[in-house]
Amino acid sequence: MAVMNRPGWVTAIIVVQSLLTLVLLALGIYLFLLARSPETLSEQDGTEAAHGLVIAAGIFAPIAFLYFVSVLGLWRARRWGWWLGFLVNVGATIALVYSLIDDGWATSDATDIALPLATIALLVLYWIPSVRNYCRSLSEFEKG
Repeated sequence: MAVMNRPGWVTAIIVVQSLLTLVLLALGIYLFLLARSPETLSEQDGTEAAHGLVIAAGIFAPIAFLYFVSVLGLWRARRWGWWLGFLVNVGATIALVYSLIDDGWATSDATDIALPLATIALLVLYWIPSVRNYCRSLSEFEKG
């Protein structure tokens, strides 16, 4: 069986998506704990605020899980890892760009612009030929 070295671009994608996984997971845990805090619940509309925070945590957790699974697939040079990572980034990019447009350019700050640019950069990295070929070529040889 031919052994291929992992291209640097694949490693870059794995590192960035691993960081995204950790950040989203930490954010989800933080929001869940914030929803359960006495300070949040003691507010006038505390139960409504807590419910909204739990919903937000419930949105971040599955996205973090999908990023994590795609990282595992890319690490093992699986074609499905490439597809999953690409599709998760497409979804994240669409959501972030929509949010940026919906909130309006006048109210945007650096973070509002940096996050969509980061996911767009990841999408570009996915289409580098060495990244696509790495996942395609090893997937044909490795079956487990």
